[in-house]
Amino acid sequence: MKYYVIVENGLNEGRVFPLEKRLTIGRAPDNDVEIPDSSVSRRHAVIQILNGSPVFEDLGSSNRSLVNGEKVHKMTLRNGDKLRMGRVSLRLYQGDHFPNPRSMMETQKIEGDCQASAFFKAGPKSQHPSSSGDGFDTERIVATELELDKFREMQRTLFPSQLPTLPDWEIITSLHPASEATGDFYDAFWLPGGYLGLVIADVCDKGMGSAIFMSLIRTLIRVFSGETQFPGFSIPARVHDLGQESEDQGLKDKEQLCALSAISLTNEYIAKEHGHTCMFATVFLGVLNPKTGSLVYINGGHEPLLIVDPTGKVQSLTPTGPAVGVMPCIQFKTGQAQLQPGDILIGYTDGVTEAHAPSGELFTRKRLLSLLQQPAPSASVLLERLESDLFAHIGTAKPSDDITFMAVQRAPIAQG
Repeated sequence: MKYYVIVENGLNEGRVFPLEKRLTIGRAPDNDVEIPDSSVSRRHAVIQILNGSPVFEDLGSSNRSLVNGEKVHKMTLRNGDKLRMGRVSLRLYQGDHFPNPRSMMETQKIEGDCQASAFFKAGPKSQHPSSSGDGFDTERIVATELELDKFREMQRTLFPSQLPTLPDWEIITSLHPASEATGDFYDAFWLPGGYLGLVIADVCDKGMGSAIFMSLIRTLIRVFSGETQFPGFSIPARVHDLGQESEDQGLKDKEQLCALSAISLTNEYIAKEHGHTCMFATVFLGVLNPKTGSLVYINGGHEPLLIVDPTGKVQSLTPTGPAVGVMPCIQFKTGQAQLQPGDILIGYTDGVTEAHAPSGELFTRKRLLSLLQQPAPSASVLLERLESDLFAHIGTAKPSDDITFMAVQRAPIAQG
């Protein structure tokens, strides 16, 4: 029996690679299976035949690897297993004949007790039951999986394809879903007046429902903040929604403050139109003046964002109101902070602090703070340190929640 690896999407969609002894997979051109996609690491994974069976192993990739929707480091594959590396999907095929990738999805026989995806359960027995007696309704699985692939692709388009670039600032993000749909999101976008909007958020619950709400809340924030404008339609400025306390704090720049009204407007819409679903999200929305480093923000029940100075001193931007969508008519307070040259703003979701080790031990906020207190020369170096320590802690444990980071650094003053 022979094995083949088929690329299901991306630039190499439809290519078939025979697996004889070993296939390396990654972005670098010297891999056996080259995947020219920025979400894939240069040396991402390897599949090799060990004791007659194909064994998949992640080679410490940045975005990790999923098999049938579950994050894995190393495992034995079975016929029909779906592999996801970043934005690209591949599938293992076992058969005596070289497969036709266009028809393979419609006719393949899925053996044993494998599931085509974490979202799918075994249906009624098909006309071609597996050797173990547990069959799958292959046509229904394929049709459902194709629809889910479309949804996941649409969800990926909601994330910035390219983060804003501006002199003397670095913005870097990462998101590691616990499954193939995520309720976490981040965003960075230009606002009227030359300000920069920064968002990191986490929708309650998991799965497809939270992913749909993520899409809705992300869109509402962009529209209500003024980032998205339509001909003949405008959202009126509602600085008064921010309350008298914004003036008491000396927040005078009405144009910078105006975008923050997106939080109260989004809260009203979610609570009134979708309150029966009991869905809500923790949301941090910051509006940055890149010329001065001034940051105004609302933290709606989210994990405190942290400002780390070049010496490792940490300042917390604690919540200024409840989660968005819990109830209508909420008055969100505003906060303000100043990013000095060399400072790094770090945002994260609770999937970081609540990440489990195989023993069940949590990563904890205390451990996160200890890493931040070690000075780092750049946001990218700091984020690499955080992820390296976090994933070493997780090890072989199954991730219990999505993991998201956002880091924004104001460039240090050049030493003359």
